[in-house]
Amino acid sequence: MQTVRVIPNGVDEVLFRPIEKSWARDILGLPRDGIQALFIAAGGGSDPNKGFDLFCEAIAVMGARGAGSNVLPVFAGAPKLPADVPAECGSFMVLGSISDERVLGLAYSAADITVVPSRQENLANTVLESLACGTPVAAFDIGGMPDMVEDGINGVLAKPYSAEHLASRMEWCLSDGERLKRMRDAARRTILDEFTLMRQARRYRELYEELAADQPGRGST
Repeated sequence: MQTVRVIPNGVDEVLFRPIEKSWARDILGLPRDGIQALFIAAGGGSDPNKGFDLFCEAIAVMGARGAGSNVLPVFAGAPKLPADVPAECGSFMVLGSISDERVLGLAYSAADITVVPSRQENLANTVLESLACGTPVAAFDIGGMPDMVEDGINGVLAKPYSAEHLASRMEWCLSDGERLKRMRDAARRTILDEFTLMRQARRYRELYEELAADQPGRGST
């Protein structure tokens, strides 16, 4: 019988680490107060697979229900917003394209939640980086998302591809300050326990050692 071993990628937990929120917001020029929901993807909203349209819909749903009136959407990954952003989404803060990983860490730390509404995804670096910075993630329950995001513990998972359910899960995550703090702590702990680069290297080493030990004639002269 063939054995399949899954070894997830790791993330640099020293580079991506929690930074004091008000400090991160000051550096990025974001409002110091209020709840902020981050969408970040290479190319911004240009790739339909990244689900920027679903993020906008979820923000609009929250606004229509009154729950999103104090949630500021933050956009990063492209110089400017797509031209077709619905007016119901309200005003965005735009961070533009970010190539410096230290600035990426600031963006994650400044947010209260990172929304990753991808239609298809494996083990997304965005999710790992956000969790490493202690920022919970909202995503759809697809692909590799449940391998990283434990619903209600370090983030929330929504039914694919319901913007309304995504909005509800975001509201649940953001509505209780103490719960949000626990989720931030759990987010960081997820990375330290399972997704560091050292953990990844050790898993590969263990696999190679097992394979070498199973070779016929090993140890004979």
